[in-house]
Amino acid sequence: MRFCGAFGRLPAVLAMTIVTATAPSRAAADAPTPAVTGPVPYVVGAYGFPWMSVPDLAELAESGYTEQEFFFSGTVLTQTGLQPYETRMIVRRPTDRKRFNGTVVVEWLNVTAGADFDVDWALTRRQIARDGYAYVGVTAQPVGVCWLRTWDAVRYGALIHPALPPGPCPASNQTETLSYDIFSQAGKAIRDNPLVLDGLAAARLLAVGASQSARRLLNYVNAHHVKAQIYDGFLLHVIGGGGGGLVADERTKVLILNSENEVLGYYPYRPLQPANVRYWEVAGAGPAPEWAYLDEQLRHCGIITPYSCEYPASDRSIPMYPVGDAALDALNRWMSNNTPPADSPLVTVIPGTPNTIDRDQYGNALGGIRLPQIEVPIGRFIGANAPTSSLLCRTSGGFDLFDGELAGTTPNDRWDEPTIDQLYRNHGSYVSAFVQAVDGLVRAGFMLEADARIARTQAANLDHIGR
Repeated sequence: MRFCGAFGRLPAVLAMTIVTATAPSRAAADAPTPAVTGPVPYVVGAYGFPWMSVPDLAELAESGYTEQEFFFSGTVLTQTGLQPYETRMIVRRPTDRKRFNGTVVVEWLNVTAGADFDVDWALTRRQIARDGYAYVGVTAQPVGVCWLRTWDAVRYGALIHPALPPGPCPASNQTETLSYDIFSQAGKAIRDNPLVLDGLAAARLLAVGASQSARRLLNYVNAHHVKAQIYDGFLLHVIGGGGGGLVADERTKVLILNSENEVLGYYPYRPLQPANVRYWEVAGAGPAPEWAYLDEQLRHCGIITPYSCEYPASDRSIPMYPVGDAALDALNRWMSNNTPPADSPLVTVIPGTPNTIDRDQYGNALGGIRLPQIEVPIGRFIGANAPTSSLLCRTSGGFDLFDGELAGTTPNDRWDEPTIDQLYRNHGSYVSAFVQAVDGLVRAGFMLEADARIARTQAANLDHIGR
């Protein structure tokens, strides 16, 4: 499913005349620092803003941040020799340089939907702004470059990627290796070129990526990072087990953060990780809520695609962002002062053919990092929505409110539901248990106090609890 797909208001797909080229990338330490141009004015192009610009620049400014886009260019080593590339990075940095904490979060933008997505900016943007991180999103893969050229040929028409085949944009899972060198060179530009961060000096680079991008970063850690030594730590978000999940490098600081959706896929790799890896699992959560990018889709494409999942979009789904914020903070501390993050409790898996997740009498997963919503539930939380044929549904969490329905009401509902009144005597008893769960997460290192305050307020304001 491409993000805008075949809807109107998009220019025709650009014909590509660049020869496909893949090869093991050279050691990034030997690669030149790329040239950087920009910031590219927002008025350039058909839309007046970059692809995946934040929806509200005024709100970003109120949080003390500035967004800019830069193009960077250089060469990568292919089977036919050095070939040129030019791609982009989008930068969000503290406007007040005194607020910068020295760490740059560098996201390998996700292209699973056929276009760049800043998935981990969405996950951690609150913590990024609170603690003064800088953020850089990098378009590393050919499909991302192709989509930019397709979406706005005026702004992005000069971008090139040596792994782009002739014709329409390639599949989002195209196999190629040149993107690793490009990601390394992006890091070198951030460290070496003061233009990128407006003179801010990066003390640490933290590479982050979600899903397909996390798998790319895993490959980068195992095959490229040892020689490159550009990034100081890696946050691999919702990586699953496809294509292997074992971190081979035993020195690099890596934190893997999975939702319930990835638990079974990653289960074989749990006992195999070296001591330099921390592995966290969040019970009840999906990789991303299906409504997460609806505003962006409307703004960038002029239309919202109707998604019909078994469990409708709900803001009561398990939110991953509190654990994402805690993971970012923990990994930054690990890089800064060598204090490792806490070990996560793991979701309980029943071994078998196939393996299954163990669940309580209401269908909620047992074990794992338990956010207060699942520890003090008012419904059943689904890690992977249905139908699985829909990318947005299978990567969305779901929520089914406890309203006394019997098992079998929906195809995937195998549990009799209680009513909320049966579980909680009154609103006060619910809030008390919820706050106790929040406080436990803060003590364990899986929720920051700033997010705990938000959670306590939300619980206090929740209606329909108790008799």
